[in-house]
Amino acid sequence: MEEQVESVGKSFVNYYYHLFDNDRASLSSLYQPTSMLTFEGQKIIGVDNISAKLNQLPFDQCRHMISTVDSQTCSTTGGIVIFVSGSLQLAGEEHHLRFSQMFHLIPQPQGNFFLQNDIFRLNYDDTYVLLMVRLIAEATILTLYWALDYPKIYFSMGWAGESPAQESFDLIET
Repeated sequence: MEEQVESVGKSFVNYYYHLFDNDRASLSSLYQPTSMLTFEGQKIIGVDNISAKLNQLPFDQCRHMISTVDSQTCSTTGGIVIFVSGSLQLAGEEHHLRFSQMFHLIPQPQGNFFLQNDIFRLNYDDTYVLLMVRLIAEATILTLYWALDYPKIYFSMGWAGESPAQESFDLIET
């Protein structure tokens, strides 16, 4: 049974991301009127609303690269819960965005499943966050540096005379 659940989970994940990357409008066939998508904290209910959200994302083309797929049965619904981690590359972008997504599949009488719950979240890397904080701090320091009186800054830092910036302006004017 466990192998079958893993197989269904991986097959679903491959199918879902193939549709997302190549024919996003077709994803609506996976949802039902009671389905719920939580996308970056925004809760969306129903096929039409979910389809609208997915089709109005600010990018047309992307490619999902899956790192892990974990599946388990849900004893209360007879469904399958699937957790996915991976990365997403947008067309024309060099860097990949890491993401996590959870799917809750519910069996239907015909023998297939529909997507009852779908939760998507980007995973921001601590290195990325630290880099952004550093860049903002450096930009702030640079802005303050240029806003202040140069000779006073150089004198307080132990430099004598005028600032190199002032000297370069003097050379241009002569």
